Amino acid sequence: ARIALVDGSRVVLRNALECLGLKAPNEM
Repeated sequence: ARIALVDGSRVVLRNALECLGLKAPNEM
């Protein structure tokens, strides 16, 4: 459950960054 929560949080953060920057930052 903890891993799923972290993954979901990362996805939300990445989506927010993409929405703000209008571009997909390849961090991984």
